[in-house]
Parts: sequence; C-alpha cells; structure tokens
Amino acid sequence: MIGTEYASFLHKNKIAGKKQRVRYQRLSAFFLLSEGRSFDKSKFKEGSRSMNREEILTVLLNNIEETGLWMLATLKVAGKPVSKTNLRDQTNKRYFEKKEKSLISSRYTLDIFTAKLEGAGLIAVEKVGQVRLYQLTLLGNEIIKFRENERSGVN
Repeated sequence: MIGTEYASFLHKNKIAGKKQRVRYQRLSAFFLLSEGRSFDKSKFKEGSRSMNREEILTVLLNNIEETGLWMLATLKVAGKPVSKTNLRDQTNKRYFEKKEKSLISSRYTLDIFTAKLEGAGLIAVEKVGQVRLYQLTLLGNEIIKFRENERSGVN
C-alpha cells in the first residue's frame, strides 16, 4: 500500500485521524518523487505474489550501500568476531588500499552502518564485557556470495 491507499486503509480501520492521513499522503508522495522512483502498485498489494530468493537478496544488496558492503567483506576476511573500532580500522585500511581515501570517517557513520547491517540480519552482535563483537551471519555470507555471482554474471 502506498500513499492514498495507505491513508484510506488507516481511515477504514480507524487507526489515524484525517490530519495524520493527509500528512502520510504528502510525505509518501514527497519521498517517492525525491528518490525518483516509481513503484508498481501490484507489488505492494496484500495477497500479491511472494518474492523469490534473488529478489530478496537484490533488495538487501541495494540497500546496504558501499560502506556496508566493505564492512561485510572485512568481516568475511577476518573470519572471527571483531570489535566495532577494529572493524572501522580494518575496513578503512582495506578501502584505502583500493581508493586511497578513508571510507568511515566518523563514529556516527560507523554506528549507522553497524545498526543497518545488524537490523538486516547480516551481522550478529555479541556483547563480551563492555565490548560488542561483530561477526558475519549466514545471511551476510549469502549476500557476499550473491554479489560475487552477480558480478561474474552467474546467477
């Protein structure tokens, strides 16, 4: 459901008042236009077809951005749990070898991308004392394999 459809859903189910529905319609239209994307409404209707493996992995791959990919690759190479600061240092070191500039310039950027990857289920976090250790999950490995296959032209 998008825009008007979602607002009518809210109204029909008495979830939100008129002001909230209008605000949602305007915001959704603004974001759709600002991102330059158009959506096929059939993909968002309830009861429509389910997504296959490749579609799910493609969506994840498109949303984690370059920084997330480099962090996943760093965790794969490490092969063991890594602390957040160590993850930043190793990722920047690997990126610097290729592009000769730093990828993760602030703690804020590091926090945002670790949260994105954790929320998507691509990395697992284990708290040991005061330190949080990050490691690649099975889904994270699948994303890396999928990207490698996609780049080599094999699906």
